[in-house]
Amino acid sequence: MFRDSPGARWIDGALIALIGAALLGRAGHVLLNWDYFTLHPDEAHRLDLGGIDWHFAVIGALIGLWVGARLRRFAFSQALAW
Repeated sequence: MFRDSPGARWIDGALIALIGAALLGRAGHVLLNWDYFTLHPDEAHRLDLGGIDWHFAVIGALIGLWVGARLRRFAFSQALAW
């Protein structure tokens, strides 16, 4: 019953968007600083060191929101309206 409430859908979409933003934002930072990360590949996955490209993070959030909308079976345009 609670899982189908609009609030639960919003939280699910926001969490998936946050994960997408973090993953793609970090991947974008690694790509843009490829010279550094070829010398330090062990730091590529470490979010605690900082470094997230905001352009890639926005794209990752939109992709995550789209995935969340598909999983929760509501329109992507509805997710953007929240």
